[in-house]
Amino acid sequence: MKYTLITSIISAFTIIQLIINEILFNPKKDGVDFVEIFNPSAHPINLQEIWIANINNAGAIANMHRISETPHIIMPGTYRVLTINPSMVAQHYPKARLQHFIKMNRLPAFNNNQGSVILLHQSGPAMGLQDFDILDSLFYTADMHSPFIKDPKGISLERQDPNLDTNVPGNFKSAAVAEGGATPGYQNSSGHAEETVLNMKSRIVSPDHDGIDDQLELHYNIAQAGLMATIQIFNAQGYLAKNIFRNTSISSQGTLVWDGRNDQGAVVNRGVYTIVIELYNNSGYHQVFRKSFVIALRN
Repeated sequence: MKYTLITSIISAFTIIQLIINEILFNPKKDGVDFVEIFNPSAHPINLQEIWIANINNAGAIANMHRISETPHIIMPGTYRVLTINPSMVAQHYPKARLQHFIKMNRLPAFNNNQGSVILLHQSGPAMGLQDFDILDSLFYTADMHSPFIKDPKGISLERQDPNLDTNVPGNFKSAAVAEGGATPGYQNSSGHAEETVLNMKSRIVSPDHDGIDDQLELHYNIAQAGLMATIQIFNAQGYLAKNIFRNTSISSQGTLVWDGRNDQGAVVNRGVYTIVIELYNNSGYHQVFRKSFVIALRN
């Protein structure tokens, strides 16, 4: 009660900032839509005062639903995922952070081809739309997905930059397929880095299950978002040892892990190997990175 009162006082003297961060409008078979919101401000926000809606065919705000019927605080720098079925979303996206979900009784309808989502702040007793402030709005189309994605079913659109206007062209792009196609409740698969950095945990890999450098770990941070990748491992003679990804959208940061097994499931022989990372997009960007390492079986 005390915390809610303090939050209400803070809200009364600050500008409410809440943004749309991710939307899944074309879910997998038997799946459900979700909208992820993010608090980019330095202040807590009570989601009891926030509504979600869309625009109807007449161009008016419609299908309004309060996010929470009871006080629910979203802290600065945190996410909330709004959906009617959190467990189904988590089933389709195992990395989902269920502690950041809010189960909604209803959501506005989000069509597969195009649609809209609006966040509204109830600034006083709700007598009419004049008592609401629009916090953020997204107008999406299926064409915003990467042209490399043949079937966008189950792939969300993620915000690229929280500091840019929501509807700036290119600010929402397809989530990385390598990340599972969506990132509900945690950081988007697209990030921002000054330059591309690739770092190996160790250049000596010994896949002998002794707990020491059993697998290759390559930590990466890519300067450009929304890239496709082909990632392969070759031996010293130039023969392909492992296809990790082929023509797959990749997140802007993460860790690649290889267990030392080839495409047939057998542990590769000792020797020098090279991981080749080819990055590209449909705008002409193309870059290839190579990192060499040693397979040194101890047993």
